[in-house]
This record gives sequence, structure tokens and C-alpha cells, in this order.
Amino acid sequence: NITTSGTIAGGPITGTTIDATTDFTIGATVITDGVLTDAGGFQLAADTFVTSGNGLVVGSASAATVNAQVGGFQMVGSDTASVNLVIAHFAANGNTNRLQFAKSRAASLTAFNSTPVIVADNDALGEVQWYGDDGTDMTPILARIVGRVDDASPAANAIGTELEFHTNTTAGSLAANMKLKPDGALELATGSLFIGDTA
Repeated sequence: NITTSGTIAGGPITGTTIDATTDFTIGATVITDGVLTDAGGFQLAADTFVTSGNGLVVGSASAATVNAQVGGFQMVGSDTASVNLVIAHFAANGNTNRLQFAKSRAASLTAFNSTPVIVADNDALGEVQWYGDDGTDMTPILARIVGRVDDASPAANAIGTELEFHTNTTAGSLAANMKLKPDGALELATGSLFIGDTA
């Protein structure tokens, strides 16, 4: 125990814990029971990794459960601004922003870096999902767009894909009501296509 205040010199302090009565202060940063506080904010000078099974939540001290799962990255808030995801690109060129989904059949990133494993027909490549509070929870998917492999023989630099658009009926049945196929064909599962009218 260090019971006096003042300058500590002579080398590192070693041990398993640092126990302060209320908090532990390093410069302008205050550590209180695992909470970091700094009026000037924090800057990360190197890559930051969150290990598997842990997550990052912005805007809340707890994570939300959606579709019976706790997502690894969450933005939680009660006002529009706090849950807006902004991806801004400023440059005098023709480049643009990207939201990228990637899929491999390799068992892990390490395995992929060593030996990539090609995707198979009908594999989902990524999807965007929408949920709503139904008075019980936020479990049923109400709408989604899925990118999917549509190719019986996928090959290097030659993989056919489709986009599926799923919507929910008022009875709670989710179905792929529209598909954009690899050859550019647009398939409607049911209903009609109205152009310039609503009936």
C-alpha cells in the first residue's frame, strides 16, 4: 500500500491490482470502477481490437437485444442524431464511400489468409434487416434485403448473385417478394407491378 502523496520514482510499480479509494487519475484521465473519463475525449494512436464475445456500444451503458441476440457493435439512443451512422468522404476525386459485406467458407480469418474457401450456391453474402417492437420484443424480422450466391458452379472472379427483397405481411409472414437475378431479370413472387399508378 502507498499511503503518502507525492512523487513516486525509481521504476515500475508491479502487482495485480491498483486499489484507489474513489478513483485513479493519470493526467486528465480518471478511472473509476472501469469507467474512463476525460473532458478532452480520447484518441487512439494504434489499431484497437475487441475480442470475440465482447462488443462496443455507443450511447448507452447497456446493449440492446434484437432477434434474441446482442449485436457486437451497437448505437443506442433516444434521439435521431445519436443513432445516425455518418460515413463522409472529402476528397477532390471521383471516389465514394463503401459499406462492404464479405463471406468466405473458410473456418476463420486465419484459415482464409492461408487457404481461401469459395462460397457455394445459395450462400447468403450479407443482409440488411429491419425490426419493430411488437409489444413483446424485437424478434420477428419485418423486412430484409439479402445478397445471395445464385450460381451452381461458382469460380474465381465469376460468381453469379441475386438480390432478394423480403417484406412482411400484416399476418406476420416474411417472404422474398422480389428478386433481381444474375442475368438482370426482375422476379415478382406474387402481386402486380404498377408503373405510373397504384392500382
